[in-house]
Amino acid sequence: MKKISNYLGRQIINLAVAKEEGIIINGMLDDKLKKLSYFVIVNEENYEDLELLLPLKSVLQGTDILYITNSNFVENPEAKFIKCPLNARVFNTDGELIGIVKDITFDDKGYTQSLVLENGEILQKEVVTASSSLVTVKGLRKIRASRKKPVKTPNVEEMMNSPEATENYETYESYESYEDAPERKHCAEADQPPRIIADYSFLLGRKVTKDIRSYGAEILIPENTIIDDCVVKLARHNGKLVELTVNSK
Repeated sequence: MKKISNYLGRQIINLAVAKEEGIIINGMLDDKLKKLSYFVIVNEENYEDLELLLPLKSVLQGTDILYITNSNFVENPEAKFIKCPLNARVFNTDGELIGIVKDITFDDKGYTQSLVLENGEILQKEVVTASSSLVTVKGLRKIRASRKKPVKTPNVEEMMNSPEATENYETYESYESYEDAPERKHCAEADQPPRIIADYSFLLGRKVTKDIRSYGAEILIPENTIIDDCVVKLARHNGKLVELTVNSK
């Protein structure tokens, strides 16, 4: 049996290219918490807050390190995934607060076994639905989790033969000129989707195991400090989030 907490702060080494890819800060599961599919990692070289997703099956356990043999990162998972709901509140379908998620256990293939709370444990089969901040489990009252309706894929041939397509073709040249305009090129960067920002909420409640120092060698966060929102903000402001993750448990 494995625990996600045992992986947080662990470094991933790419042995194929002799490179430190980053450290694990979280995991990604489906919204019923059935399976851990990805590790979320950050790399200090690629901006501290830029997240990368690494398939669980790509990560190998060595004697001393976690390692991979290729850079099999994923940018946009096909299915719906959420981050491990660490520190999330757990309610049953009767509206009763059951506890707070402190850890998640899973097997060698990533299948979730249970949610570890501060006051007990809940089996995965009891989960109705979940988000990164809240989990619903079975109670006496039965509810059905809502599902997204499938998006209808348009018929390309019908679209090409439609009257609207003919009219749009006539304006193609002017559109092309617009794309090449200096103003358009100047704004091209604004059209790019925003990068994913790492969520360090899983650190809340953990204890610092080593003094976190500024680049000027001053102590920013003393050893044995219990991490709260202010500590996370301080570490983020000083570029020490990764170091805080590694040196806390």
